[in-house]
This record gives sequence, structure tokens and C-alpha cells, in this order.
Amino acid sequence: MDETIKRILFLIDNSGLSDTQILKGLDVSSSSTLITDWRKGRSKSPQLKHILKLSNFFHVTTDFLLTGVLQPSDL
Repeated sequence: MDETIKRILFLIDNSGLSDTQILKGLDVSSSSTLITDWRKGRSKSPQLKHILKLSNFFHVTTDFLLTGVLQPSDL
């Protein structure tokens, strides 16, 4: 599984929200299989539009989602 997806799923799982609530917050159809596909390994990496929406939703940087680095000074 892609490391970016692992970080996203970590945020989702620790948010206390359901997948449906997350999808609604991302303005993605609640019938979407997006999160299920990530969980089952059917998606190799998330689309940029989802990374941007997720970073805003969870109040993290896109750098964190993509690299796991919290701040540039951690490099």
C-alpha cells in the first residue's frame, strides 16, 4: 500500500468520523468507493485533487500527506 494512503487512512481512522462523513466533508459523493478502494489496496495512489481536499479537511500540509514530514525543518 502506498505510504500516502497509509497516512490518509491513519487520519481517517483516528478522526472519529465515518467514511461517509469524511466523503461528505470532502464534497465527494457518499456512494463513492474512494476510501474503500484505498483500504482494499485497489488504488495505487490518491489523486492530487483528493490530497488537496484531505489536507484542508484534516488541517495538515500536503507535504505531510505526501512525505510524512510535519515541517520543513524536519528535513
